[in-house]
Amino acid sequence: QRGSRDHFRNAGIIVDEILNTSIILPHQISYDYSSVKELKGSFSKDVLKVAHSCCEEAEREFFFVATLLKEASEKSNKDTAEIFMGIKELRDKKILIPIEISTIEAQPISQQELNLINQNESGLGDKTTAKLIKASMSQLKIGFKSAEDVWEYRKNISRITTSSQELDDLFGGGIETGCVVEFFGEFRTGKTQIAHQLCVNVQLPEEDGGLNGNALYIDTEGTFRPERIIQMSEGLDLDHKKILKNIIFGRAYNSDHQILLVKE
Repeated sequence: QRGSRDHFRNAGIIVDEILNTSIILPHQISYDYSSVKELKGSFSKDVLKVAHSCCEEAEREFFFVATLLKEASEKSNKDTAEIFMGIKELRDKKILIPIEISTIEAQPISQQELNLINQNESGLGDKTTAKLIKASMSQLKIGFKSAEDVWEYRKNISRITTSSQELDDLFGGGIETGCVVEFFGEFRTGKTQIAHQLCVNVQLPEEDGGLNGNALYIDTEGTFRPERIIQMSEGLDLDHKKILKNIIFGRAYNSDHQILLVKE
């Protein structure tokens, strides 16, 4: 249960969310040579070589990131943050692919590896975390930008109607894309209903306040009702079967499960 471990409150968020890399999950190597040629980071290829050696030495088709970190640190002069950035690029290029732990049950995992995983979990201190933040900000180009750049971005923003003119007016024309909108209130005040309505409305043509898009609905309370979607679709003279097919549903049972669903 990684979410309950104190030492993951800071470093785990950086590693898992910003760099999209997990120490816990085993990884395997899968690529063609063209994808290797496209690697931008000079140390990414070095990390890939170390990943190959990890598999060869263990005589397995997978390795743990914790092992890769240890081996890469010993075989290069790169620090942890640089190695993580190399791992991130390899993951982004689908060269390193995470696999489920359940798929490796029949293959041996040494106690030394388990100890190494635990060591890396607790060993990502403040200095390493700060380096990871700095490296990821550079990679993601986080920082200042000109007002002109902001304007160019804003010109591509669209809005989704809520089917309520008054509510649309409050939002400046509807729910804005590219941002997080939170509805809060007491029980039975319409929060779930507006979520259902937006799942339908996002599929409307742009001239009718939609985006010709699809919806992803992650249900944390067990309140999603497809029959309500059908009612709303019929109220707008839409094909409810098509509307339902364009809504991807997931039931989250806790916050950790919710994060896993989003990543999937």
